[in-house]
Amino acid sequence: MLVCQSATSDELIGSHGSWDFGVFVASSSELMPRTERRRVRVLVEPGGTELAVAEVADTTLARLVGLLGHASLEPGEGMVIEPCSSIHTCFMRFPIDVLFVDRDGLVVRAVRAIEPFRAALGGPDARRAIELPAGTLARMSVESGVRVRLVPP
Repeated sequence: MLVCQSATSDELIGSHGSWDFGVFVASSSELMPRTERRRVRVLVEPGGTELAVAEVADTTLARLVGLLGHASLEPGEGMVIEPCSSIHTCFMRFPIDVLFVDRDGLVVRAVRAIEPFRAALGGPDARRAIELPAGTLARMSVESGVRVRLVPP
């Protein structure tokens, strides 16, 4: 196990050209923040079909880190990033599907299988991004125009 030093606010801004994202614990499979994030169920309406139980990244640090350090996303896992109108997959190790959602839960853009070191824009109405394992959108037939709802697990 490897433990990195905790960062100050100045270090998080990157004033010296490198980034330290706080205290993390590294294992052989992934790099995880030591604190638990809030989780939500991501449901597709109508019908309430569950896409994922997702971590919520709603702080500056959590949004900055996102899925970096994760070795993969298992089926049924995900991450909700809010506020968010664009994402990147730089330094990630696996492709993801992404839903960009407006403030009312309407999917304004669905992007399938974004490979590592790519970026995607949600458009001017996007307020939240929901990152899912690659293949989820095709398997569940989710496209732009459907509505999603976030509920407690």
